[in-house]
Parts: sequence; C-alpha cells; structure tokens
Amino acid sequence: LPIGVLYSASLVFSNIVYLYLSVAFIQMLKSTGPVCTLVASWVWGVAQPDSKTFGNIMLIVAGVAISSFGEIEFSWWGFIFQMCGTIAEAVRVVMIQVMLSAEGLRMDPLVGLYYYAPVCTLMNMVVVLFSEGPRFKWEDAAQAGYGVLLANACLAFFLNVISVFLIGKTSGLVMTLSGILKSILLVAASVVLWGTHISLTQTLGYAVALMGLVLYSIGYEQLLNMWEEAVAWGTGTLNREGEMSPTLRKAIMIGCLGFITVIIAGALWHYHGLSSEHVTRVTSSWFAH
Repeated sequence: LPIGVLYSASLVFSNIVYLYLSVAFIQMLKSTGPVCTLVASWVWGVAQPDSKTFGNIMLIVAGVAISSFGEIEFSWWGFIFQMCGTIAEAVRVVMIQVMLSAEGLRMDPLVGLYYYAPVCTLMNMVVVLFSEGPRFKWEDAAQAGYGVLLANACLAFFLNVISVFLIGKTSGLVMTLSGILKSILLVAASVVLWGTHISLTQTLGYAVALMGLVLYSIGYEQLLNMWEEAVAWGTGTLNREGEMSPTLRKAIMIGCLGFITVIIAGALWHYHGLSSEHVTRVTSSWFAH
C-alpha cells in the first residue's frame, strides 16, 4: 500500500511540474534523485553513510542550487512539486529494494508489482476525478490517437517490470543513477531541438551536478586509475615502479573534469539562444561534409 501511494504521488507531481518549469530545468532538478535515494537508504538502514559519499552529495546539491538561481522562469510551486516527486520516488525505490532483498520480504518482483500497481491506479483515478476529470473530452483522446495511448501504456508497463527486476538484482541507487543519461539527453534535446533558453549560470550549475554524479557513480579512485592507464598508454609517463606520482594523478583528474565541464557548458550556452531551424541547419552541415 505505501509503495503504491508513493508511486502515485511521484507520477502526479512529476507531471504537474511541466506546467510550471521548462523541460531542461526539470531534468536539472531530477539530478537530485540519487541524493534523495541515498539519504533514504541511510534512513532505512540499507546503506551506510561515509564522508566521501557525503562530499559528492554536497557537490550535486551545490550544482542544482546554482542551476536554480540561474533559472530564467523560476517557479516556487514547480520547484516544490518536483522535489516532492523526487522524494516520493526515492522512498518508493528504497522500499521496493527492501521488499525484494534477502534481508527483507524476499518477494518476487512480479508479485510485488501485482500488489502495488492497483493501489497506484486507484490513487491516480482519485486525483484525476478532482483535477482533470471535469475537463476531460474524448475528442482530445481521439486527437492524440488511441494507438499512441495504448503503446504508451504498454511501454510504461514493461518499464515498471524492468525497473522492479533491476532493483531486485542491484539496488535502488543503481536504478536512480541509470536515469542520468536520460536526463542529459533530454536537456540537450530541449536546447537543440526546441530552442529552450538557459542561462550560463544554469549551465555551469548543471555541469557541476553532473560532475558530482560521475564522481559518485564511478568513484574518485576508479577515475584516477582510468586516467592513469589512458595517459600511460598514450605517453608512457610512469615512474620506476610503474605508477604515476600523486601530484600528476590529481592534475590529470582536475584537468579532465574541468575540460568536460567547459565542453558541456560551452555547447549548451552556444545553442541556448538559437532557433530550432538554425540548429537543424548547423547540425545538417556537419554531416554534409
């Protein structure tokens, strides 16, 4: 029952927010999803807190805060709705993890979906009756296309099944982190295809949040090892023991993260004021050559 209620709250809040905020800014706020999931995991006792993870969380929060200050059409209602949806989704994911884990109820993923999906449907119907129900017209549904609506429902069903299996095999945090690529693509598509205007402050804030997500999901030491191998393979810059000096490792790490941040910020800032037609002509010219 609680999982179904939280799932309904997540869906309702996540859809209402599109009436108040831009697609790009919504995806930037959704970057706090892994943070909320991790905090919920700490509260539930599923994960143990540590200083490195807390530092990465603060970096993500700082990036989202910078993006919020740089939002051109900021709405407090939209911000509150999005954060409520993110928190509800985080708690729901952690509760599903507890339900499926060996330490919890050890319930089969499909059985769990069988129990909480009807609760979510009932809660959504109650919300619809008091919000969109009085204004609903079958002509609007026909104009959208019944086939499109049916295909959308089928995709949502399979997404729910896959998500539950993923949480059962890994964790709720991995499930949340898997949506990072989707958020990046949605922000880029919103800027390039629909000409969404974003400020430089907003772009830099999102880049900082993405940097924090990368550091958390991959790990500082793992990134250093990856760059060690890449630079050593390209230049052969190793000491006698076959390792890089700590100073060189940190310099490479900071330089690469800074380069990625500049590339992301520069690309989004370059396109944020262009029309979709102009962007289409520019990108088409790349492939014409």
